[in-house]
Amino acid sequence: ASRALAMVHCAVFDAVNGHAGEQTSYRFDRLLSEEGIGHYVSASFADSSPMGPQRPDTLPNLLRECVTTEDALLFDLGSELKLMFKSRVDRYDQTPALELTATDLPSLPKEVTDDLNVHNVVTASQRDGGDFTVRDDTGPLGTQPPPDGVGESRQTVDVNIFDEVGLPQVANWWLRKGTVDLPRFPQVTIDLNAKPGLISDVQSVEVGSVITIDGFREY
Repeated sequence: ASRALAMVHCAVFDAVNGHAGEQTSYRFDRLLSEEGIGHYVSASFADSSPMGPQRPDTLPNLLRECVTTEDALLFDLGSELKLMFKSRVDRYDQTPALELTATDLPSLPKEVTDDLNVHNVVTASQRDGGDFTVRDDTGPLGTQPPPDGVGESRQTVDVNIFDEVGLPQVANWWLRKGTVDLPRFPQVTIDLNAKPGLISDVQSVEVGSVITIDGFREY
């Protein structure tokens, strides 16, 4: 009985303090469990970012805060009616979900070079005050006018991290994402009638998965 009472006191204390220090994957899980909404979190949930106190707000806004603070992916699963929360750590060094060769494709994917999602001045802004700004002034997608750069492009990322000491790390992460000097491939077409052996691998692809095409282009 005393153990159960201590657990209740701990839960009440956490709630009163807005669950400060709770990691993003755990907060996502708790919020959706409270609402009875089916969901999954990715494998590295214990390595997700600790968050600051949860404020009174709507469920969509609280989930959006989790996603932005962690830079997670949130999407509907194609296999069942559940949401998936994929943490940032689970997007590092992924094993490719689909490994193709150029000869597997009826046509090679169209390469797109543009400034979509390019941000070379990034400010990480803490919900309850404090911010940190980083910039890239020298890289190929930096703030210099063309042809030395792409001009200044600003982005503000609103987060709720547990400790403001982490704001430089957040800002630099988003800056690195916003200055990747590589083309995009918006679409890959696969003829599964011609390549039925790829069906199971294609079905395993989800949002955030890595697809490789061997023999197409080397970087």
